[in-house]
Amino acid sequence: MRHFLSCSAKPCASPPHPPHHSLSFAFRRCLTALDVLHAREQIPAEDVVAFVKACYVPEVGGYAPSPGNDAHLLATLSAVQILTMYEALPGAEESEAIGAFVAGLQQSDGSFFGDSWGEVDTRFSFCAMACLTLLGQLGRIRLDDAVKYILRCMNFDGGFGVGPDSESHAGQIYCCVSALAIAGRRPQNSFYVLIPLMLCCEC
Repeated sequence: MRHFLSCSAKPCASPPHPPHHSLSFAFRRCLTALDVLHAREQIPAEDVVAFVKACYVPEVGGYAPSPGNDAHLLATLSAVQILTMYEALPGAEESEAIGAFVAGLQQSDGSFFGDSWGEVDTRFSFCAMACLTLLGQLGRIRLDDAVKYILRCMNFDGGFGVGPDSESHAGQIYCCVSALAIAGRRPQNSFYVLIPLMLCCEC
């Protein structure tokens, strides 16, 4: 618990916050761990919310991983998750802007860019769908196309890769299965197909 408290307190320290490409992801994970340990209240809620709001990039409608960085889909999901935990989601206008940012990253084949630089990864499909679900805006994307793209990334072993024809990876399996569950499209018997693969991934 002391470790998570120490890690969670750092982003809430007095600004300026040091730019870091994964700060908000680590912050959300630490806060989740503290919540499981019934210790989340040891980090002042107003400090948490203030840090997340400082990561907002109004020019594009998304959140950066730390103040001063570019907005990214991964960071936007982390921000929305944290704000949901603290019942501090933004008002209608900002929520609409966030939804537009996320939906605008969907590509013609149903996949999602992580940001304006154009990287495609099945993690981003999950991030987009989870983020929009929390905002009540899942209808903003072409859900059927998103599902078809994810299913194109499914391999013969039942797992999923970062894209079509990519090797299966436990992290991608989590993201893809979760995304399909959000869409209500989880393949039949996929749980039983995945058990042997996940056992092989265990160290």
